[in-house]
Amino acid sequence: MVRRTAVGSAAARCADGPCWAIVSGELVERQARRSLGSGRVIAQFGQISSRMKELSVANFGILIAYVLPGFTALWGVSYFSETVQVWLGSSPGDAPTIGGFLYVTLAAVGAGMTVSTVRWMIVDTIHALTGLPHPRWDFSRLQDNVDGYDVLVRIHYHFYQFNANMLVAAAFLFVARCISLGWSSFFDVPVVLGFLALEVIFFVGSRDTIRKYYSRVAKLLGTERGQPTR
Repeated sequence: MVRRTAVGSAAARCADGPCWAIVSGELVERQARRSLGSGRVIAQFGQISSRMKELSVANFGILIAYVLPGFTALWGVSYFSETVQVWLGSSPGDAPTIGGFLYVTLAAVGAGMTVSTVRWMIVDTIHALTGLPHPRWDFSRLQDNVDGYDVLVRIHYHFYQFNANMLVAAAFLFVARCISLGWSSFFDVPVVLGFLALEVIFFVGSRDTIRKYYSRVAKLLGTERGQPTR
C-alpha cells in the first residue's frame, strides 16, 4: 500500500513537470520509430508485390504461348507413349505425381517450342502470302520505345502465339487420335465438328492478333524504306 501511494504521489508530482515531458517525449519517439518501421515494411511489401506482378505477367505470356500448346501436343503424343500417359496421369490406375508434374511441365515447354517452330513454317507463311507480310520495322527507334514495344508484345503477340500454336497443336492431337483409334474415328461427327470449329476460331484469332501487332508496332517504330504502316 505504501509503495502504491509513493508511486501515485510521484506521478502526481510529474504530471505537469519536466519528468512528464521526458516520458511523453520517449513515447512520441517510440511511436515515430514504429511508424517508420511500418512505412519501411509497407514500402518493401509494395516492391515485392510489384516484382511478383511483373513475374506473373511474364509467366502468363510463356504459359499461353508455349505451355498450353505444348501440353496439347503432349496429349497427342500420349496416344503412342505409355511414359507420357503416366506423366499426364491418363493411364488406368495411375495418378499424377510431383515428378510427373515436373516432367510434363518441362516436356510441355519443349513441345511448345517445337510447335512454335512448325507454326512459323506454316501459319506465318500462310498469313504472309494472304496479305499479312512481316513489316520491316525501324529498330533504330526501339531504345526510345522499348516499354511500348514490350506492352504490344504482351497484349498482341503472345495471344497470336497462343492462337497460332494451338492451331498446330490441336491439328496434331486430332491426327494422333485418328491414328491411335483407327481412321474410322475420323467419322465421329461431334468430334470432327468440334475440331473444325476450334481450328476456325484459332485461325481467325491468330490473323486478327498478328494484324494488330504488325500495325501497332509499325506505328510505334515506323518502317524502313517508306513502307506503309497500315
